[in-house]
Amino acid sequence: MRNFLITALAAAPLLASCSTYSSWSSNPARIVLAEKAFEDGAKVEYRLVYSSNDDISIHRDSTAILELPFLGVSVSSINQDLAQTHGTTPWVGVVINSVTEKSAADDAGLKAGDILLAINGQSLSSDSQFFEVVQSYEPRVSVDLTIATRDPEGLGRIERLVSVELGSREMDETSTTRIPVESYEEIFNRTGLVVASVPADLAEELYGSEAPAVMIAAVATGSEAYEDGFRGGDRILRCNGADVMGIDPVIEASQPQRDQMELEVKGPLVPHSGTIRIVRDVATTKEFDIPIVLDHSSNVTSTRTSFLDFIFQFGFNYRRRALPAPTTREPQTSSYLSILPLGMFEFTRRPGYRKNRIFWIIRWSNRS
Repeated sequence: MRNFLITALAAAPLLASCSTYSSWSSNPARIVLAEKAFEDGAKVEYRLVYSSNDDISIHRDSTAILELPFLGVSVSSINQDLAQTHGTTPWVGVVINSVTEKSAADDAGLKAGDILLAINGQSLSSDSQFFEVVQSYEPRVSVDLTIATRDPEGLGRIERLVSVELGSREMDETSTTRIPVESYEEIFNRTGLVVASVPADLAEELYGSEAPAVMIAAVATGSEAYEDGFRGGDRILRCNGADVMGIDPVIEASQPQRDQMELEVKGPLVPHSGTIRIVRDVATTKEFDIPIVLDHSSNVTSTRTSFLDFIFQFGFNYRRRALPAPTTREPQTSSYLSILPLGMFEFTRRPGYRKNRIFWIIRWSNRS
């Protein structure tokens, strides 16, 4: 005797009650729009930063190469414990922990365990003060160091004056300027493109253009524009056959009475062109969950495993969806058999009886 039952626990009224509406979103990976390098090692990087449709900015990261003075020692403040260890007075000078090979300090004969008392007559009392004093000088400037060195005969310390020429070391210093850009919600609602207007001064830095530019900041994942290969960071060069030197042609091409919009773009990926259908509201999607119960039981005279047992044990749920692909214009599609997605499996087997029960949920999406 066999009993087989598949039940969809969500009828039409229940499906309607489970429906939710949400805006699509597409958060691109870190997108570098342009980079500039200079002979002195400085560089400027322009990054697109997208948080939401009304929070889009371009970050200008400026990195300068600074030449800083370098003595070549690491030091510590002399607290009570270190003063007792080194046989000196607390908070008078700083103790040298190590000396960098071939540095100014190494050339002057400074050693670990020496006490650095003063620089050019300015007394030292802490490691932070030591760094402040050293950084107040320019590289390749000569300074006088007052050093207290242990007496080889063990009779305390001997003070001596050492003249050294400070060396130099390079360090990167980066500052970021955030430049907000304006986006247009009506274009997004009809195309799935988050489009931003780039002012003329910034467009000249990015593209060498004297006119304002138009850039795609993000694309709604799953929209027609996304499927057609448009990506965040693309600069719109032509719209419906006309050169784009401002936002007006794109706004006009996205009006509800238009059927489609043809775009030519160039960005971090290879140049691209495509056609986008103009719709009423691309940003609305409806989702609901369909719970499914599969119940199979049977009285059997043998214990061999059938193909049906395998299906019941692992479930069956075919899904297909487009995934974000920021490094290519081709959407990554994932199709797979899901093993008990969000579900439970009950398996009972005893002599002469088998029972297989599966409960799982299918998420259904429908966009309008």
